[in-house]
Amino acid sequence: AKNRLEICLSMDGIMLEDFNEHIFQKEYDDRQVRFEKEKKKEESNMGTRKAL
Repeated sequence: AKNRLEICLSMDGIMLEDFNEHIFQKEYDDRQVRFEKEKKKEESNMGTRKAL
C-alpha cells in the first residue's frame, strides 16, 4: 500500500489521487475494523481469565 501512496503523492492527477485516496480509506477502514474486532476478542478473553 505504501508504494501506491508514494505514486499517488508524486502524481499531479487529482482524479487519480482521489481514486487512490478512496482505496486507501477502504483498506484502512477494513484494517481498523479487523483490529477492533481482535482487540474486543482479546479483551473479552482477558476478562474471562480475570474472572477465573
